[in-house]
Amino acid sequence: MTAYVTDAAGQRWTLPDQVAWRLEYTAGIPCDSFWMRCLWDGENTARPGDWVEFAAEYQGERVFTGLVDECEVKMSAKGQFLELSGRGMAARLLDNEALGQDYLLATQADIIRDHVIPYRVGVAVGTRLPPIANFSVETGSSEWSVVSDFAQRSQGLVPRFDRQGRLVLDQWDDSQTRVVDDKALVLSMLRRDRRYGVLSQILVRDRWSGKVELVKNNAFLDAGG
Repeated sequence: MTAYVTDAAGQRWTLPDQVAWRLEYTAGIPCDSFWMRCLWDGENTARPGDWVEFAAEYQGERVFTGLVDECEVKMSAKGQFLELSGRGMAARLLDNEALGQDYLLATQADIIRDHVIPYRVGVAVGTRLPPIANFSVETGSSEWSVVSDFAQRSQGLVPRFDRQGRLVLDQWDDSQTRVVDDKALVLSMLRRDRRYGVLSQILVRDRWSGKVELVKNNAFLDAGG
C-alpha cells in the first residue's frame, strides 16, 4: 500500500514503508478511521504536525481518504517509527456546528450548499433527494446530523462517504458479491451487532398544531429495545 499526506498549503509527501496499518470502514457514526506505523529516518526534515489530509492506495486504487488527527514519532531499541491516526472525511461535518435556521422548503442543493460545501467536502453524483417542507436546523447540532436528518426524512437513507472521501447521498448498492473461502487472504474475521445508537421509538411533534405522533422501531422493540 502507498500512503500520502498533505499539509494546509497543499504540499504532498509519500510516506515511507509501512510496518503496520489498519483501515476501518463504517456506515455513519463512528466514521471511517485509520492508523498506520511507518519507518522513520531521523534525518527526515518533514514536519508531521503540519499534515492535514491522508490518502492511501492499493494496487492503483484509492482505498482511504481522510484527515490526520494525531501523529507521533517514537524512538526505541527497535528503531524509529512514525505513527499516524485519523478519521474519514465525515470528521469535517462531525466536528463543525451548524447555525440555526429554518427552511420553508429545504432542497438537496440547499443542504449541500449550506452544510457541506463550506467544509471542502466533495459530493458524489447520486440520487436527487426530494425536498422537505418546514425543515429546521437547531443551533449547535453538528453539520453531519443536519445532512443525516435531511437524508433520512427525505428518502429514508443514511448518508456515507466513499473511498475517495466524497459524501454519498444514495442507497447502498448490494449487487456485488464477495466470497471468502480458503483462497482469500483473510487472517481474521469479526461480526459486530450494534445495539447502541438505535432508536426504539420517537415522538414527532408538530410545533404549529401541537399534534404528537409516536413512531416505533418495531423490529428493534421486538428484539428487546
